[in-house]
Amino acid sequence: MSDAKLVTISVVSHGQIDLIVNLFDDIATYLPLDQIEVILTLNLPEVLPFVESDYAFLKMIVRN
Repeated sequence: MSDAKLVTISVVSHGQIDLIVNLFDDIATYLPLDQIEVILTLNLPEVLPFVESDYAFLKMIVRN
């Protein structure tokens, strides 16, 4: 079986990191983590209240 994910979710934040954390917590709780990956784009400078390894599905963080 391939390691390819079935779904890629792209999330863009404009200073809404608290909402992103809520979303990531929900993804971790309710979605099949072996089938999804998430790309997070930060369009404003934000301090992340987590490290990338906290969320196994978080593939990439892009800072614009």
